[in-house]
Amino acid sequence: MSKVNLSSHYNIEILEMAFSPLGMLPKRSVFTYFFDDVLIDTGQKNMRASFKKYANERKIDRVYLTHHHEDHVGNVPVLQEKGIPVFAHPLGVELMKRPEKICCVQRWVWGSAEAIQVKPIEGDLFLKNSYLQVIHTPGHAVDHVCFLEPNKGWLFAGDLYVHHKIKYFMQNEDLGLQIESLKKILQYDFDVILCGHNPQLKNAKILVKRKLSFLEDFYGKVTEYYHKGMNKTSIMRSMDIVENKLLKYLSGNRLSTMNMISSVVRTEQEKLFERILTDNLV
Repeated sequence: MSKVNLSSHYNIEILEMAFSPLGMLPKRSVFTYFFDDVLIDTGQKNMRASFKKYANERKIDRVYLTHHHEDHVGNVPVLQEKGIPVFAHPLGVELMKRPEKICCVQRWVWGSAEAIQVKPIEGDLFLKNSYLQVIHTPGHAVDHVCFLEPNKGWLFAGDLYVHHKIKYFMQNEDLGLQIESLKKILQYDFDVILCGHNPQLKNAKILVKRKLSFLEDFYGKVTEYYHKGMNKTSIMRSMDIVENKLLKYLSGNRLSTMNMISSVVRTEQEKLFERILTDNLV
């Protein structure tokens, strides 16, 4: 079963697409945003027929990607066939040339990842009637960027927000970097979050602050238990976290709450190694 919905916020056209491989009501939508002849992200490959119809009915001049994940770049080939240039952070340009392996859950819901060639974003973006600041916000992905229209308070946030409570991570996500990216974005003024999965048209900064608080609290608790000598399984048990075992199994451990704990432990181990190295050099 699939879902397509078209709405708007001021002069931003919001395309919502969702797909379920099991014929049930889709639970996770993907959003793309079109304004000033520019498209932000392209949605998932599993909705390509719907996206192609949408794109053919609009004059898209350029495309900007928030990051390289398959649910954001899945329809880039459709646009490139029409000669439309596509841009991403330089790190994303390299990652999209050789897409990383994804789990079966991601393929079922989003579609397979394809090798694509895009151009690097160079500086902030000047559109017909808008100006976008490009803000590097790594953590969810190393190439993740947000696009801020400071005069209108629009934050095209990719996957920086998603929700103020997070239940699982991918293996290569960095919780500490996400905290720093949330702190960075909160230094700017914005009224709405035009998110890749969960747009919020009011109380935007309050919700981002809630997510920051949630991740900081999670990080603090894991760090406390880790420095008491507890292993990751014991930490999860002490925090009363119940793993989604079906998701973890179907994803081959690539999607899990344990990955959130592992990210914190990795960061703390790196900090310890850096301290030891510094002490030995002094």
